[in-house]
Amino acid sequence: MRKKVWPQLGKLTFWLGWPALWVYLRIGWRTRILVVADGKLLLVKSWLGTSQWGLPGGGLHAKEEPVAGALRELKEETSLKLNPDQLKFLYKGKAHHHGLGFRYWCYVVELPKPLPIRKQQLEITNVAWRPIANLAEDSVTGETWAALAAWKQS
Repeated sequence: MRKKVWPQLGKLTFWLGWPALWVYLRIGWRTRILVVADGKLLLVKSWLGTSQWGLPGGGLHAKEEPVAGALRELKEETSLKLNPDQLKFLYKGKAHHHGLGFRYWCYVVELPKPLPIRKQQLEITNVAWRPIANLAEDSVTGETWAALAAWKQS
């Protein structure tokens, strides 16, 4: 039952909190990491939002370097710990979701095989390695598609 209630509560909170999110997301930068392993992507579902799969990442702390913030968020959300030298910068972008926008740094890491993962208990409702070939356009976020496109061109 909790698995069904939590995402619904997240959707409701997202829409009720939209004005506050509109202000909050305009402050500072966020990060995203495209983690690729053997034809699969590491994706997360946040409890707050529209229940789409997205890339691990989040907001930067004050004076935090983007790479450090990206790695911290990856570890917090998925328990996956990587080294800074494993990340490759892809691009700086701007995402738009339901009238909300935010700026983000996007990185990629390519692993030889999917590593064990564990979701964060409060913020994340699901984490999984998903085959790239099976991704549906409406099931993943826009920045996920943008990161995939940038990675394929790099």
